[in-house]
Order: sequence, then structure tokens, then C-alpha cells
Amino acid sequence: MTREELEGLLGGNKMSYGVVPMSLLLEASDWVNVVLDMDTSSLDYYYKISVNELLESGAPTQFVERLRDEGWALDSSKENVNIFLKL
Repeated sequence: MTREELEGLLGGNKMSYGVVPMSLLLEASDWVNVVLDMDTSSLDYYYKISVNELLESGAPTQFVERLRDEGWALDSSKENVNIFLKL
């Protein structure tokens, strides 16, 4: 998958809050590191996946489509794929 294809799949999603199923985190760990981080301005937690790592991982298109369907979106820098956690 190329960066353009990834942006095409995830580019339409807006940054959102959601519940992340454990099965998705386990599936993601087969290909990439999923990092739990905090937005220091809003104090909201979010998961992020590096776009470069995702591209290098060889993860199938179906996995990226699942991220899209679960509400993951590219951040403003297009360097990470994020979802904010609904607590």
C-alpha cells in the first residue's frame, strides 16, 4: 500500500472519539505498535499508529479498512492514524 492509497482510505474520516475493541488492538499488534498517548491541551487520551510504520508493515488493505470503519483518522500532519478514546 502506498501513502496515497492510505490517505485515500483514511483521508475522509474526521478525528473522532470512539471505543476501540480489544480485538482490533490485538490484530494491529501483528503489524504495528499502537501507542496510547494524551493530548496535553484537552487531556484526552488517544491511540496512535505511525503512518510510516503502517506502510512498512505490509498490513493488508482490509486491516486499514477496518481502522477506517472503526473511526480512525489521519492527524493534521498526516504522520499518524489516531482515534480518541471515549471514556
